[in-house]
Amino acid sequence: MGSAPLRVTDVVEDEFCPKFTYFGHVLGLPQHEGRRGTVQVGRAHHARHEGQNRGFVPASLRPAPQPTPTPQRGRRGEFVPSSLAWADPSAQAARPARTGRSTWPKKVVGLLLHSDRLGLVGMIDEAVIVGGEATLIERKHSDHTRVTATRTVQAGLLAMLMEEGLGVSVRRARFIFTKTRRVTVDVDVDEGVRRVALRALARAQETIRTGLMPDSRYDARCENCCYRRICPVGSLYSTSLPAATPSRDAL
Repeated sequence: MGSAPLRVTDVVEDEFCPKFTYFGHVLGLPQHEGRRGTVQVGRAHHARHEGQNRGFVPASLRPAPQPTPTPQRGRRGEFVPSSLAWADPSAQAARPARTGRSTWPKKVVGLLLHSDRLGLVGMIDEAVIVGGEATLIERKHSDHTRVTATRTVQAGLLAMLMEEGLGVSVRRARFIFTKTRRVTVDVDVDEGVRRVALRALARAQETIRTGLMPDSRYDARCENCCYRRICPVGSLYSTSLPAATPSRDAL
């Protein structure tokens, strides 16, 4: 792609409200999100987990331990193996050699991935890879534990970046909410999630390509928006519903 790649965060913001893409990428107006207290707390939360216990893998994501053969006592007090295949040298030699990726878990922390095919760049905060299959881990400093559309888009895009960049399969994303209490929610990253994520990416790229302000509606999101003073929908000074703006679907 000729233009600069979008961040996964940009697409997530577009899913939250498409006017973020218009104001930020078409008009070039910065959000100054670093001044917001919630953003500062969230960044500190991620930095703390990236710096502490970088190699820790949750027990639920580790491979199940393989049972080891236990010796059994024979009639005359000698120990005999519990498995004939273990005792028979020919059977031991016929056992197939171990192939493929190791099943020992590998932890990925703070990995930046880029895809020319998607025109996308994103940061893998945490992931656990076991035997060629990865589980994304996203930590949220929030009490809202529902997996919303924005979180679905985030999981889908990060999964595709990992699959393309690392050559692993991503079938699950784990969201860990830790504000007043710890809640863990697992999400299957299936083809439906990938389609939703790709549609969101295409919408954001289309807004940048056309330069048209996308449609939106006024709701609770507008009350704390950084663009509320200039947005025709969420402006603090609007006294009536704004006129319809050109839609990107009209092209």
